[in-house]
Amino acid sequence: MTIEQELAAVRAQALCVASADEVRDALTRMAAQIARQQLPGPVVLLCVMRGGLLAAAELLTRLELPLRLDYVQVSRYREGT
Repeated sequence: MTIEQELAAVRAQALCVASADEVRDALTRMAAQIARQQLPGPVVLLCVMRGGLLAAAELLTRLELPLRLDYVQVSRYREGT
């Protein structure tokens, strides 16, 4: 199976829970809420790797205040801890 075929198969089974416009609007609202907080120091934007990087980058471009970007990496353990 080619990558194109695999992507088509995933898209055929995927459920869209929010449109791209809805996601962009939510990130804009989130950035506005963060900006209103008037925090005493730089904001730390913490990204969960393996899926959160693009959303974090989109949020980052909407924030016009001192901030730091960091990340955490998580794993799922099946049948154990």
